[in-house]
Amino acid sequence: MKTDAIIVAAGKGKRMGAKPKAFLALGSKPILFYSLKTFQKHPKISEIILVVRKNQIKKAEDLVRRYGFNKTGKVIAGGRQRKDSVVNGLESISPKAKYVLIHDAARPFVKKELITRIISALEKYEAAVPGIPAKDTLKSVNSQKIVKSTLDRRNIYQIQTPQGLRVKLIKNLLAKSKKAKNVYDDVILIEKHKEVKIIPSSPSNFKITTPHDLSLARFYLSKLRDSQ
Repeated sequence: MKTDAIIVAAGKGKRMGAKPKAFLALGSKPILFYSLKTFQKHPKISEIILVVRKNQIKKAEDLVRRYGFNKTGKVIAGGRQRKDSVVNGLESISPKAKYVLIHDAARPFVKKELITRIISALEKYEAAVPGIPAKDTLKSVNSQKIVKSTLDRRNIYQIQTPQGLRVKLIKNLLAKSKKAKNVYDDVILIEKHKEVKIIPSSPSNFKITTPHDLSLARFYLSKLRDSQ
């Protein structure tokens, strides 16, 4: 079964102080390097589509060549919002692919085993996403930040990437994505009509969004190296 991956690295990095995250240093490599390496090495990933900001395409292509990421067949420009970048990636998927995995480059510590479990789940389910159970108490509030209800955290998961889906869903997903204003993850537009399977993940698959996250990632990387 041909499985393609879309790695989204086109964020503006507003919460990082207006610094695009994908090329910030993590250890001796850019953040983008780590997820590309994991998907490159996975035997079930056939092709990688890398989505970056338009003014960073050459820089991304240079990185791909430098590290021999030969599965990265396309480096394309992202859109105004993340959902627009995902749409651009989905429109570039090979017609031969059966599954597609969409991953945030800002999650550099994605593991090979998680990718395998997502792909395996797609044999039974039309979409699969990694998640971890919510630890904190979660409350729903109104626009004035007044608590309206307390959610049952036993049924609440924090969702990560890579999010996988069958390619046959793409046409429908593309049509909905182009019309939607707020899309917070890649399966939100199909989950009311299709079964989306949660795949247990790990807190180590966190997303680098703020300077604090980047410091945490650097600390985590140093511990990984110490254990090897």
